[in-house]
Amino acid sequence: MTDFGRFLLGNAITLLIAGLALFYTRHIFKQYWRAFASLVVVELVLVNLHMWAWFDLHQFWRWFLNLDVELTLGSMFSSAQLLVIGLVALLLIFGSKQLLARLYWILFSAWFIFLSLDEYFALHEKLEPNTFIALYLTIGVVLALLTVLVWNSQQRQHTTLYLLLLTGFFTLGIGGLLIESGTLMLAERWPWVHNIWLVSIVLEEFLEMVGASLVLVTVLSMIVLETRSGVSAKWLAPAIGLWMALLAGYVWVLPSLQFRTATHVSTTFNEDQLRLIGYEVMRANSMESTLSVVQPDDVLIVNTFWKAEDFLKEHYTFSIHALTQPDQL
Repeated sequence: MTDFGRFLLGNAITLLIAGLALFYTRHIFKQYWRAFASLVVVELVLVNLHMWAWFDLHQFWRWFLNLDVELTLGSMFSSAQLLVIGLVALLLIFGSKQLLARLYWILFSAWFIFLSLDEYFALHEKLEPNTFIALYLTIGVVLALLTVLVWNSQQRQHTTLYLLLLTGFFTLGIGGLLIESGTLMLAERWPWVHNIWLVSIVLEEFLEMVGASLVLVTVLSMIVLETRSGVSAKWLAPAIGLWMALLAGYVWVLPSLQFRTATHVSTTFNEDQLRLIGYEVMRANSMESTLSVVQPDDVLIVNTFWKAEDFLKEHYTFSIHALTQPDQL
């Protein structure tokens, strides 16, 4: 299958899912349906930018528009969306009268705030893939069971919203955990599945984003029922945009500011594809960036600054050695 064929197939699948989601929820979300529709439109745009990067673009844009890697435009949006879910869920802690419901929303909020950080900084990569999938799937199942328990104990009058919340969990789980691993397993048995590998990534990322949008708007609707007030949808875009700006600043602006006070060097590696351009050494709990004397038991922090001269396809690791007599090396 050609890239253009995959592009058409990816658009057909995502537009079908988006249409079904918007059609089914149009009379349920009421005041938040337009917000849900706006989020879905943004997600369709992100998916199309991701597929557009399959074609002959500059390598930076092929990376930055890729939904399947961290520190990119898509991961900023998803991280912001998950953070907003966690924050608005805090309002239900104070709006709920029962202890069980309050404990549930505390766990719910904490989990989505963690997912927000994990989405951008890839905290799960510190775990083995099978361990990560099993752990996250277990937490998702536990949260879904608690959702059913809270509904059964005191929220049966809001059955539709709780079903939508579970649907959002399920969609997030399919997108975040099952599609990629499932496609890999099928490809091992039937090699032709590799032809739709790129489309499966599109479906995975789109379902993850739509599932998060469904959870977000459902939580907002629950707040209206529980607190009789609600959160204005007009704050969603500024909140998401602010978090995306903070993440972009952390990755792009902060290192540039730190580099100004670092020791500048120029050493290339891997056929001049990667360049070490600076470093700074400081004591822990100290802002001093230049050290001439190190005392016994001192704890040092070493920050290094690198510049990629070309698109890097490999992952690199490096080690730092402290030498007592470097001139004799």
